[in-house]
Order: sequence, then C-alpha cells, then structure tokens
Amino acid sequence: MSARRLSKNKPGIFFGWWIVVLGFMLMAVSFSIIMSCHSLFILPVTKALGMERGEFTLTFTLVGLSAAASSASVGRILSRSRHLKRSLTLFVLLAGLGFAAFSFARSPWHFYLIALLLGPGFVGSSNLAGSLLVNHWFIDRRGFALGIVAAGSGIGTALFSPMITKVISSNNWQAGYWFSGGMILAICLPLVWLLTVRSPEEKGLGPLKKQSNLSELQTQNVSEPLAGFLLSELKAMPTFWMYFVTMFLICVMVGGAQLTIVAYFMELDHSPEFSALMFSVQALGMLVGKLSLGAIFDRFGAKRGITIAILAFVIAIAGYLNAASVPVAVASSVLVGMAASITTVGNAYLTGSFFGSKDFGNVYGLVNVTMITGATTGPLVTNLIFDRTGSYGLAWMIFLFLAALCGLSLLWLQSVFFKRLLKAARS
Repeated sequence: MSARRLSKNKPGIFFGWWIVVLGFMLMAVSFSIIMSCHSLFILPVTKALGMERGEFTLTFTLVGLSAAASSASVGRILSRSRHLKRSLTLFVLLAGLGFAAFSFARSPWHFYLIALLLGPGFVGSSNLAGSLLVNHWFIDRRGFALGIVAAGSGIGTALFSPMITKVISSNNWQAGYWFSGGMILAICLPLVWLLTVRSPEEKGLGPLKKQSNLSELQTQNVSEPLAGFLLSELKAMPTFWMYFVTMFLICVMVGGAQLTIVAYFMELDHSPEFSALMFSVQALGMLVGKLSLGAIFDRFGAKRGITIAILAFVIAIAGYLNAASVPVAVASSVLVGMAASITTVGNAYLTGSFFGSKDFGNVYGLVNVTMITGATTGPLVTNLIFDRTGSYGLAWMIFLFLAALCGLSLLWLQSVFFKRLLKAARS
C-alpha cells in the first residue's frame, strides 16, 4: 500500500500538521526566549552587577558557539534515539533549567559557564528538532511546513518580549530568568509528550506526498528526496563541503546585512528612530519570507527558490548602496529580511532536497553549524571592514559578488545531487 493511501485511510487532519504545531511552538518559546529575548536582560543585569555590556553580551556569543559545537552531536542523538520523546524532553529540560540558572550568576564567568552548558539544550529544543520531524513527515508541502515552523521565532519574540520586560520591571532580573525558564518547561514539555512522533510509520501513516514516478520527476521541477546519503558518505564528497562553505558564506552575508542595519542607516544620516524602525521592518520581511519561500520551494522547486532568494538578496544589497533615499532604504530593509529566510527555511529544505531523508538528523545537525556560526560571524566581518575603511560600502560590494557566486554554486549543486538521488532511487 502506498504512503498516500495509508494517509487517506486515516480521517481528519493529517497528523503531520500537529508535528508542525510542535515545531512552531518550540521555535516560538525555546528559540525566541533564549536567542532573541535574552537581550532584554542587558541593562538590568549590567546595572545590578556592575558589569560592562560587552562582558555580559559575550554570554550570547557563547550560547551560539556552544550550540554550533554541539549541533552535530545533538543531531546524531535525535536521529538515532530509540526514544525520541525522552531525548527531546532532556533537551527541553536543559534549555529551561539552564536559562533559569542564569538567575544564580553573580559574575561574568558564572554567565559564561552556564551559557556553554545551555548550548546543547538550546539547539536540541528548537530549530534542529523541528526540522528533523518535519523532514520525516512531509515530502509535498515540506517547504511550507518548514516556513511555519521557522515563523514561530518571530511571533514568539513579539509575544514574550513584553511579558518578560514586565516581570523584570515589576520584580528583578532574577525573576525574569525564572519566568523565562519556567515558560520553556511549562509550554514545551507537555507538547513534546503529547505530539512527538518520529515518523508517519509509527502511526500507520505515510509522509504527505504527491503520487509521482521517476519519469515525471525528470520532466518536472520537483525536489523530492527520492533516496538519501549517510553523513559518512557525504563527508567523502567534495561537493558536500562545497555546499557547507556556500551556506556558511550566505549566512555570513545575511547576518552582516541584518545586524548592522541600524548603524549603517545612521551613518547615512537617517535618524535613530527611522533606523530602528527599519530593523523592525526587516524582521517583518523575514517573517513573510519564511512563509513565502517555503511555498515557493513547494510550488516551483529548488532551482527557482534558490534563484528568487539570491536575487532578492542581491537587489537588497544594491539598495543598501543607495539607501540614503528613504524609499530605497525601506525597500531594501524588506527585501533583506525576506531573503534572509534562505538561511533558515532554505537551509533545512535544501539539506533534505540535496541529500535526502536517509540520515537527515546527522546531516542537518552538521549543516546547522553554518547558520549559527555564520550569523555571529557576519556582523564581525562587516564591522571590521568599517573599522579599516570608515564605511560599510566595501562590505556591501563584496557581498554582491559573493551572493552571485553562492547562487551559482547552489544551482550547480542542486543539479549534481538531484542526479545522484535519481541514480540512487533506481538502484
């Protein structure tokens, strides 16, 4: 019996959409609180403990580095665990209790130690877990499902920021950490136990997919992972490392363009208020981009999705070079936010599309390193260029060249791995 027929025998909502709900909530709660809302503690903590802001914000960097260093191992655990629900519970506990543990910190090294311990819990209870589950449950509409999951981070940040700020202002920064960690545990733990199912087969279903065959796939632009490669096989392929480097460079460019937008626009003599507004506009563009890019991948396939995302980024960076004009500044802010979704939705989708589902947890655990390290490296690169030249202009010109090069690289790699997956499917 085909996977499609298995799905049809079960009435009601396809259970995979509940998996999407789980992934969305993990991003909305664990990812948003640890990665985005942590910035709300900068002033309260530094004022109360007499720390320099640079000392405290190093905590954020260490969480990211710890997450990147442990991402491959966490992916391996989630991929191979016989009891996925228990493994996810462990990572949620690490995330919630780890974030709450910041309330006991009284010196910089306390924050740094906790940050290093928090990294595995963070990555295992947010984007890596959601992407792994969606990849198992969806073939058709996978891009759209990944887009919904990724959109959780922006919505969660908008919802939790005022709540955490209220707790801190009404009590103290320690209470803010306890509240935040408590929210991770109170919301994510029940959802993990209620909704976690590794694969459709465990419920007598098949993944959501269209009926198709190999001959149709040769004539249509469909990016179904017909077969897959083990991580050990991919590590021996230079083309895999070419993909790794390409995605890292894209993440560097996106991180550099996004996180220096306020400083750059102020350098162009835009007001601080307008520059901050453009940061918010960019975040809105990213939310739209996460949903639309996933749908584009589903509707038009990997090649057109890559082309559209890279073209949007190139136009945005060209706009940066002419952003003294208010309309151009607004348009480029929207576009760079939308194009940034290639580092989240695109990275997860293309990993499954290029390398298949056979060993997705291990493969994406390694590929996920590019998103974390690239996002933190980007602002460093752009600001180093500014320090040396007194302008961000050279950074944007370098990004234009690299973006075009990376786009061509992804298009070539898509063709290479699509042929390899077809060959593996026939054998």
